[in-house]
Amino acid sequence: MSSNKYNLPKPFLKAIENDGYTKGDADFSATQIIDSPRISRMKHIYKDKVKKDYYDSIFPLLGTAVHHILEKNKDEDDIAEERLYMNVDGFVLSGQIDLQVKDGDGYLVHDYKTTSASTLTYNPDGKREWEEQLNIYATLVEESTGRKVNGIGVWAIIRDWSKVQAGRKEGYPEAPVVLVSMSLWDAQERMDFIRSRVLKHSMVEGIDDESKLPECTKEERWAKDKTYAVYNFIANGSQRKRATRVFDTADEALTFGKGKGDAYVIEERMGKNTRCESWCDFKEYCSQYKQIIEN
Repeated sequence: MSSNKYNLPKPFLKAIENDGYTKGDADFSATQIIDSPRISRMKHIYKDKVKKDYYDSIFPLLGTAVHHILEKNKDEDDIAEERLYMNVDGFVLSGQIDLQVKDGDGYLVHDYKTTSASTLTYNPDGKREWEEQLNIYATLVEESTGRKVNGIGVWAIIRDWSKVQAGRKEGYPEAPVVLVSMSLWDAQERMDFIRSRVLKHSMVEGIDDESKLPECTKEERWAKDKTYAVYNFIANGSQRKRATRVFDTADEALTFGKGKGDAYVIEERMGKNTRCESWCDFKEYCSQYKQIIEN
């Protein structure tokens, strides 16, 4: 049961409740196996305990709306929203490909992502999980249909794009919709990756004791290590608001500060587990997170 803290009107609530997503008749989905096996299993263990608000689903709702609109307006030679299946070591894997664009003797496999400008500013080549997902899709297309895949990419739809920022900020996306081309891996590399991820997820099936689940990796926790920021002083004796340089170790920061010859301050910035702290629905039940905050 979801709360409605911000009093969203009923059309929003009904749209969120009527989300028709399904992985079909499959054991695992492509998006599931690229995520943390721990979190994937905890979704099952604590599905009746997690309390959410409707506002948590607003951005996914926008993404769903965009998908529906674009699906209805595809080119007649292209294939939209096709769910495909393949067998991986006795398990059925599925994925729904947003768009397959005819390209000579094959197809380009594309995915739509509704995202933020900062995501592309700091990840101009796209996020690692995007590349993993698209390479899984490429294998699904080739293995289940026999179609050749010539390339993969993400159409990034930037929900907070600003024309002003595009003209000022280095690395800022040039347009509100941009194609981020991804690297298409060798077929064997793709299959090895898929098999390894299916194995990891199959190993947590049936585990209902959270403490017995494998821990999330640094990447899965979106962890940021401790850093050391060096601040210099300006002519009037006040400290600069922005750090001059940021280093991974205190020794590096100290050496840099002394080398500048001016007065300086070193600020220790504590590491963060961003996903755990701000985005995980299960942190109150997670023994790994409890251990992290205690240390």
